[in-house]
Amino acid sequence: MKLRYIISFAIVLTLLFIQKGHFVSAVSQSEINSKNAQIRQLEQQIQDIQNRKNQTAQQKSSKEAEVNNLKQQINNLNSDIKKLQGQIVEVGQKINETDNNIKETTQNIQELEAQIASNKATIKSLVESLYKSSLVRNEVVAVVSADQLSDVFSDIEYSNTIQMRIQTLLDEIIEKKTALDATNQNLVNQKATLASTQGALQSTKESIENSKNSVQNKAKASEIAVNQLNSSLNNLNSQQKSLEERRKATAVELANLEAALLRQFGRGGGTVCSARGYAWPVQGGRITQGFGMTSFARSGAYGGAGHNGIDIGAPNGTPVYATASGTVVSVGFNDNSYGKWVVIRHTDGYFSLYGHLSQQRVSNGQTVNRGDRIGDIGSTGFATGPHLHFTIYLPNSLRVGSSPQGAPVNPSTCGY
Repeated sequence: MKLRYIISFAIVLTLLFIQKGHFVSAVSQSEINSKNAQIRQLEQQIQDIQNRKNQTAQQKSSKEAEVNNLKQQINNLNSDIKKLQGQIVEVGQKINETDNNIKETTQNIQELEAQIASNKATIKSLVESLYKSSLVRNEVVAVVSADQLSDVFSDIEYSNTIQMRIQTLLDEIIEKKTALDATNQNLVNQKATLASTQGALQSTKESIENSKNSVQNKAKASEIAVNQLNSSLNNLNSQQKSLEERRKATAVELANLEAALLRQFGRGGGTVCSARGYAWPVQGGRITQGFGMTSFARSGAYGGAGHNGIDIGAPNGTPVYATASGTVVSVGFNDNSYGKWVVIRHTDGYFSLYGHLSQQRVSNGQTVNRGDRIGDIGSTGFATGPHLHFTIYLPNSLRVGSSPQGAPVNPSTCGY
């Protein structure tokens, strides 16, 4: 919309300069065509850059999602590593406890071995005593009288007691030694199992740390890619801005050339529009044919008459807006002229015509406000491509027969 304001303002200034006698060099239609070609080329370049921007933005978004996913993987791996480290520490504590138990059991075994050595000495002494007692008793039994046998039997009981004592000592030693050996072996086995578990946990931890390093490298590479894509976007934005500025400057040059051409042929400059506060009827469109005796008009397209409006090129289906508030007075169709058209009578008395529409979105008698959508760009009727034919008529001049007719003014000179 701002671009259209610039174009319109430039045309108004040029016409005013011409009316005041300022010299304007001769202008050819080829110059205008060249400017139009430049504008189309710039617009194509801008569109190409926009497409590249969209593609780059999608790549950037994809890479950012990849970075976020990799960072989440790193967090999960850190959590696994922390958990494994805790398990490794816990197993290490159990290994230390087992070592302490092994030391305690070893000490008990050593104490038992000392007790065994002591018991062996005791047993040796008792055995020697029994041996001597046995020899004495055998000799005594042969010679003693019957009344002395009670003493011999007492010696026998004593010997039996000693033998039982020896057996008890032996049993205790065997039982304790067997139990301590079993306990010690169990502890050794437990330590071996714990050491194996600790080794497996450590290997798993190292494997996860390697995976984490790999993911971190990928995340770093993706972040670098995101930064590069950001740089590309900034560069594309700069290029697009530069092209936009060139397009605006070229559009102003084109407007000046078209205004000069209108004056140059002496006809078609048209009545200057005194209406103010109008809105440009198409966003993003550009003037493809000016008012008056354009090259197309001079070719005889309008039977020797000038072009009674301006053509604004835009893609099919582009919205068309009411230039000012008013009432719809005609919604019609003529295949040989304006195709599908809409005419609005405005509160200031002027009329506006919108031709070649693909769709009419209002009806006769409907009240519309400035900027309301009243139709869509098309190529119905006498049109070489999709565009809006836009005409402003003087108050009390319009009549509608097979097509709208009246006293037109140059729409480029209205106040937008």
